[in-house]
Amino acid sequence: MAEKDPDFYSHKLPSASQVFEELKELWGMALPITAAHFMAFFRAAVSVMFLGRLGNLELAGGALSIGFTNITGYSVLVGLASGLEPVCSQAYGSKNWDLLFTLSSTNDLDTRHCNRSHKSFVA
Repeated sequence: MAEKDPDFYSHKLPSASQVFEELKELWGMALPITAAHFMAFFRAAVSVMFLGRLGNLELAGGALSIGFTNITGYSVLVGLASGLEPVCSQAYGSKNWDLLFTLSSTNDLDTRHCNRSHKSFVA
């Protein structure tokens, strides 16, 4: 059986001021991310509103194209970038600049390739 960690059981609860400072730091990171996601959603909603003003057929075509783009394009790119995120963070933390440059270049090439092939497929 594994030995119990004495530091785990002797750990004290943080004070209210420490919790407040941590929450302030977390909100400082979370608010810009939340605002960016809200703006992306708002942009898509405005696009659909304009399509709705053009007519039913245009709205249906726009909705299909938005869904197709999300499934085939953005999802793949977000998945690739999310997979590289922890590896890039580790390379940066260990000051392994060669690996970081290689990973960021790979991500850049993937993004350019997916965008180029997706545009030629849709057009």
